[in-house]
Amino acid sequence: MRFDTEVYNGKMYMLGFRTGTAGATDGSVWVLDLATQVWSDTGVDMPVPVSNYTIAKLTDAAGVGLYLFGGRDSAGACTTTVQAYYPDTNTTAQFAADPWTGQVNGEIVFPGAVEVVGNKAYAWGGFCGTTTDPYVSSDTLIFDPMAAAGSRWTAGQPALGRCIPVIREPRRQSLFDWWRYVRRFVVEPVRQCADAGPGQSRRGLAEQGLTPSAFIRRPRM
Repeated sequence: MRFDTEVYNGKMYMLGFRTGTAGATDGSVWVLDLATQVWSDTGVDMPVPVSNYTIAKLTDAAGVGLYLFGGRDSAGACTTTVQAYYPDTNTTAQFAADPWTGQVNGEIVFPGAVEVVGNKAYAWGGFCGTTTDPYVSSDTLIFDPMAAAGSRWTAGQPALGRCIPVIREPRRQSLFDWWRYVRRFVVEPVRQCADAGPGQSRRGLAEQGLTPSAFIRRPRM
């Protein structure tokens, strides 16, 4: 439960999940062969098992990495861990010099949404069960995997209002259900983060050569 997947070279990867036992978290990396439709355990675990994450597929000096920024750990806390799984070598790495720093009132949150543009990960918004009013974040943080250790994060323009997590629901069967899903769980939350108005999010994205539509993709079914 509460996981994300990413496709690479004809296979779909899942980097851990929350189990049904009192919020326990399993960090094992599983892979689905899209040709055979068979799941298998890679035999590798993420350094810090988390749920409530979004995968960012980035290329760094080690190759193609599936990155996680923060997330919810097995103790129910939001973590600062930045970690990656490398499918070509079936290995993992942790980036202690560049922790995730999204916060609300000094409390760490997991990102509300993460998208990759130009081999940089844009993480904005966020929430955690321990946060206090206003509960959710309006920050945007940008991760460059090719930057030197300790300098991979930079601050982007804050979003308009405050962003809630983009929730990816289970599979939908009909086109109508899919569109209802998109409106409820993708379009409306992103509008809260990137709508025109008195804030500066649309202008801020334009300054970076981006548009809100760059961050809206078809949900994984």
